[in-house]
Amino acid sequence: MRQRMILLERDFSAAALDKRWVADITYVRTWQGFLYVAFVLDLFSRRVVGWSMRNDLKTRARARRAQHGDRQP
Repeated sequence: MRQRMILLERDFSAAALDKRWVADITYVRTWQGFLYVAFVLDLFSRRVVGWSMRNDLKTRARARRAQHGDRQP
């Protein structure tokens, strides 16, 4: 993940749809424990193209698989 972040060189602009995606993961504390949420965002449209919510850290891989169709950046 760290290498990919360096590749963007802090340039979060995109010239067209599906050219650059970024991902983030966060957690929310609930009464039953933690809930992890991962998002994949298209930098051009600023829309969520994939997401996943789980009670373990496997949510990042699931967010990648949840992307619409077979689109790839």
